[in-house]
Amino acid sequence: VLLQRGVVGVALSYLIGSIAVQVIFSLYIVKKTRKMPGKAGFSMENLGVLSKFGIYFLLASMAGFLIAYTDTIVLTALRSLEEVGLYQVAISTSQVLWGVALALSVVLMPVLSEMWAKNEKDKVSKGVSFLLKFVMIILIPATMLMVTFSEVVINILFGSRYLGASTSLQILSFGAIFYSLLTIYSTTLASIGRPDASTKITIFVGLFNLAANFVLVQAMGIMGAAIAT
Repeated sequence: VLLQRGVVGVALSYLIGSIAVQVIFSLYIVKKTRKMPGKAGFSMENLGVLSKFGIYFLLASMAGFLIAYTDTIVLTALRSLEEVGLYQVAISTSQVLWGVALALSVVLMPVLSEMWAKNEKDKVSKGVSFLLKFVMIILIPATMLMVTFSEVVINILFGSRYLGASTSLQILSFGAIFYSLLTIYSTTLASIGRPDASTKITIFVGLFNLAANFVLVQAMGIMGAAIAT
């Protein structure tokens, strides 16, 4: 922890790391684009298209934030801080399983966009189908391992004091499969020019998640939060 400042040190470390990454990437992009021939064209029509696309992504990001943090916020409001701590152990560990779909989606979007622009719809369909199979081949065994050895994983990473989060981790690990599918489908819709559909789905999921958390957290605590999420 930065200079032994506790939670403030963690926040400062995160801030400094984020700034450093942005500076490094900005310098790299400027260096690479400076050597590109020609000048970039721009028009009001392009501005309108990009603005519309950006608004949908902004709304989807806000809904994604709702999905990601509703459980913790509701737990903090309705249950004890001890349960919040246990749940954070479970959710942060299960998020390791999200990495496969998130990483592949970054690569997927420009490739699918190019195929769609060239009217290669068959390739788009085959590409998405292959990606889904690939993700499931990796994710399902990883999920089974996480479910089977949840107590072992928590004990190694956080210690025996947090073993009460093992059941929630098992539930959230199964949920990672569906979250991965949502990530791939949302990316696909955005890639083929339908960010509006992706945004509507994400908003619906976010609102449903909020309602489910209010109902289940009161009745079941961290297990309710895991099931709702």
